[in-house]
Amino acid sequence: MQLRSRASEDASYDLVLSSHTLEHVANPLRALAEWNRVLRDGGHLVLVLPHLENTFDHLRPVTTLRHLEDDLARSTPEDDDTHVREFIELCDLARVPERLSREEFALRTSDYVENRTVHHHVFDTELVVRMLAAGGFQLVAVETALPFHIVAVATAAGPAIDNMPFLSADAEWRRRSVFRRDRVRRSR
Repeated sequence: MQLRSRASEDASYDLVLSSHTLEHVANPLRALAEWNRVLRDGGHLVLVLPHLENTFDHLRPVTTLRHLEDDLARSTPEDDDTHVREFIELCDLARVPERLSREEFALRTSDYVENRTVHHHVFDTELVVRMLAAGGFQLVAVETALPFHIVAVATAAGPAIDNMPFLSADAEWRRRSVFRRDRVRRSR
């Protein structure tokens, strides 16, 4: 995925759909800013990301919002290799569809800029909610689904954003999540 500045006109889309792509982007908040820019007021973003709990990422730590904010502030480029070693070392190869040795996996991963196989960041539902709020989106709905999906719908809402119902400790998505990690209260 090549993010190009000003590839589309401002406020020119009603819908952006991203399914299992943002984890392959080194600078997710920059991608969200670009999607927010091209969406019309009230336009929708439908975002689907893998929840680490049932994926090969389950041994890796969940990325923090602070880390994503730092990536944005530093203008982290798409060829950034910060997470490549962690991805190779902590990937649960038993959950990778292809049967690869660690060496084969490392070799395939070495071409990550071209084949986009690296998950630069690791998500749970909490991070997705906080990331969308930080990205200037008004959350509409957040759901989880097996085997490993987080589905969020948000709008490009401008300055009048109130995501407190989704950010609260009692948020409905926490109770309804199919993932145990989401139902456990933790402070961030």
